[in-house]
Amino acid sequence: MTDGVLTNMLIGPQISPADADLAARLTALRVAIAGAAASAGRTEESITLIAVSKGQAAGRVRQVCSLGVHHVGESYLREALAKRAALAGLPLTWHFIG
Repeated sequence: MTDGVLTNMLIGPQISPADADLAARLTALRVAIAGAAASAGRTEESITLIAVSKGQAAGRVRQVCSLGVHHVGESYLREALAKRAALAGLPLTWHFIG
């Protein structure tokens, strides 16, 4: 094993800058939701975050799911059907939005 491979095994999988940016934006969004919920006298758990996948590839939805988002909204039936088929094994709840 080279030192680089060993280091990767010890510190975990590498995260691409795009994935790190997505995770950071999702964290910021969750903080904002928690603040808004508290301001309204609600709990964060009483709010459902729905990620809109319109125009996004199934792989991007898979990334969002891996970050803990399990509700997905789609506004195009063809895209929704294709993504649901491609992501059938994931714990997703689909919403048709318009």
